[in-house]
Amino acid sequence: MRITLLLAAATVLSLVACDKKSTPPSTPPPSVNQNAIEQFGQRNALFGWQVFQQLHSEKPTENIIISPYSIHTALNMMLNGTATTTLSEGLNFLHHNTGALQEVNRQQQQIDIALLHHGGGAKVQIANAFFHDPARIAALPSYQTALDTAYSALWAAENFNTPAALQNINQWVATQTKQRIPKIIESISNDDVAFIINAIHFQADWAHAFATEMTNTRDFTLANGQKVAVPFVMADRDFSIAVSNDLQLVDLPFKGGQFSLSLIQPTQQSNQWINQITPAKVAQLYNSLSTGRAVVTFPKFELEFEEDLVETLMAIGLNSPFNPGLADFSAMGTALTGPDLYAKTVIHKTYLKVDEKGAEGAAVTSIGMATTSMPPYFGFENPFVITLRHIPSGTLLFLGKIADPR
Repeated sequence: MRITLLLAAATVLSLVACDKKSTPPSTPPPSVNQNAIEQFGQRNALFGWQVFQQLHSEKPTENIIISPYSIHTALNMMLNGTATTTLSEGLNFLHHNTGALQEVNRQQQQIDIALLHHGGGAKVQIANAFFHDPARIAALPSYQTALDTAYSALWAAENFNTPAALQNINQWVATQTKQRIPKIIESISNDDVAFIINAIHFQADWAHAFATEMTNTRDFTLANGQKVAVPFVMADRDFSIAVSNDLQLVDLPFKGGQFSLSLIQPTQQSNQWINQITPAKVAQLYNSLSTGRAVVTFPKFELEFEEDLVETLMAIGLNSPFNPGLADFSAMGTALTGPDLYAKTVIHKTYLKVDEKGAEGAAVTSIGMATTSMPPYFGFENPFVITLRHIPSGTLLFLGKIADPR
């Protein structure tokens, strides 16, 4: 009998999902090692774009919204329970230094401090948990210590044979995601022994809100050429913009200046432009941002996304954790109802809403605009890519493709 470990990453963006140790703004922020959070951000971006590109190849005409941070964090938690080749493969896959699990945990602590104590106007909450059945797995105290020390994770024992276990896990997720993700698992099977869960919630107002009276209905052209009428927000003002030979990027900051949402589209439409995006190209765009007057318009949208990422992760190089014959989770504990532990699923759910305010439920300041001449125009009227990033580290909280904003 195979014993299965389900790895779940719940991600909610109100422009998102969770609750770790949300510190009041008046609390002095702990010091952060800038080098550590930049290293995490670089590795997170490499990993995030790999996952996104693979998903795009699997779903070329569908909306995609993922949280590279949430998936990355859940996998880091998982790595603390692995050993031998499973550990080395996981470290290499996530672009960590081989054998440097302590470094991984130190960087995770630092990026979480930076996200939670950013001192800006955004509200960021993070939650981690390890739900397990002590009758099915004898979890090691050393694994509990690692999750508690580096991830502030809830360590929860449940009887998986009772309906209450499923209810408790899903209720925890619903609470941490402010009901945006009401449940993360549908059922608990006889071979499930534990669930590793990360959730992140992000909420913020735009630094400069979009006036609701400027919102108008326009055509958005889908990948198949079909036109659909949807509400577009619009503004004529100074924006942070970068243009390369093949890409255009508009960066929209949130209040506080620590986070931004970027809209990316090709300079010329083609079927392959998303496949040609690389982390290096995006980094170059960010390095060349300049401020200037422009007309920017993009569709409002409210989207949900759900995917089991096992096949996606295997397609880009992570194999042994999902292979019962190869997986080594001996650093996590011992199976009590079967011979082997392995990761059975990687369930990822997200919610994203973007409108004139920035984040759902936020106040808006209406700004009237007037023009004296026609400035550059950036209309996101075809499928486009978005990133929501932590500016000081470059960490991608969210990365996605808007194929159909309806």
